[in-house]
Amino acid sequence: MIEITKYTRIGKGSIVGKFDIIIPKWGGFYIRDMILFQKGNAKWIGFPSKQYESEGQKKYFNYNGFKENTMLDAFQSQVMKALETHSKNDL
Repeated sequence: MIEITKYTRIGKGSIVGKFDIIIPKWGGFYIRDMILFQKGNAKWIGFPSKQYESEGQKKYFNYNGFKENTMLDAFQSQVMKALETHSKNDL
């Protein structure tokens, strides 16, 4: 199970909010400054990243990630479930 902590609503462009996660099963492993995005009906998460410029365009370097998209999809699904639980608990 993944726990959401320090959720902050942002609501700017496609950025919905910012949050930290804790994964107790992994010895309390945590990731800070994750981002929840939404565009239309599509929602997804972003890992912490560093902004840089390349050829006059803003780009982002992710500090964390998965080599395999199937693992990313499974992780993202678990984080989205945790976000739903967190939002229900805040009501």
